[in-house]
Amino acid sequence: GINVEAQKDGFWQATAGKANFVSTLDTYGMVEVTPKMIPFVKEFEARFGKSPTYNAATYDAIQMLKEAIEATGGMDNDKIIKYFEGHEFIGTSGDLKFDDHHDPIWGIGKTSGIAVEWQDGKKVPFWPQNIKGMKPFLLP
Repeated sequence: GINVEAQKDGFWQATAGKANFVSTLDTYGMVEVTPKMIPFVKEFEARFGKSPTYNAATYDAIQMLKEAIEATGGMDNDKIIKYFEGHEFIGTSGDLKFDDHHDPIWGIGKTSGIAVEWQDGKKVPFWPQNIKGMKPFLLP
């Protein structure tokens, strides 16, 4: 599941160092889910002084809508939906494509999030294992 508090940089301190082995689903980390993720995380941290949590993926939604509006020449819903149906969007948080029901296609290689675990004071990404930068999951 998702524990937003465990996504935050201050979680270790908030638990008085008792968060070892806590894991959660996250959206961002210093891993190469897409070529845009690491640069986005670095820029986010430089600008805001903390790591992004899941809600920073709003950036992708805005960029995707901007791309569709520019490509279709306006705000016509039908044209924008048709554009989304035929395009894949490589964002900062994942690779987004929609199915026939206009739902995001979830899974490894698409949009899935990443799993992280707190290990000795650091939030460590461990899943999906095939992505560059993932570390081993540890058992208590």
